[in-house]
Amino acid sequence: MLSSIQPSSADWQAQLCAGHVVSFKFPPAERRARCTGKIRPCLVLSVSNHAGVPHALVAYGTSADTLANRGHDVAIETPRAMAAAGLRRPTRFVCARRVLVPLTSPLFRPRAETGTPVLGRLALEDRRTLLDVLRAILGTAARSDRPNRQTRPRRTLRPGPVTPTHSQHVGRPQ
Repeated sequence: MLSSIQPSSADWQAQLCAGHVVSFKFPPAERRARCTGKIRPCLVLSVSNHAGVPHALVAYGTSADTLANRGHDVAIETPRAMAAAGLRRPTRFVCARRVLVPLTSPLFRPRAETGTPVLGRLALEDRRTLLDVLRAILGTAARSDRPNRQTRPRRTLRPGPVTPTHSQHVGRPQ
């Protein structure tokens, strides 16, 4: 049963697909910041080829249940779901926070016991949630790609105090 959840160390890159949970150093170091990242479980959202090189789109995983880092979350909370995903504690995958990286990236961190960065795979019900989240992300992207469409939310004007103009005070019968 374990082999159906976790690819072997020799072919993990060939078998990697959406729904796998991997050990990954997130966020990757940024050019301007001295961010070293933290090795954490991350969710594979998709695997695709770019210029003939296989890449994975991975989403940030966290066990912190705060209001920070929210957006298109996939929460893994039941013991059965955590075991399938290879997680030790409840984890939220923040799909709004994602990065595209080549599968040969050193940011994937293989575990010593398995030789692969793959920790597990989402249970069926969680894969359905992931599918809904991906549809929502793609729907948002499709709407924002329309020509002449404002992508940022509009600032709403707050009504201020109503002050009468000069013409309302002078020269008008009341």
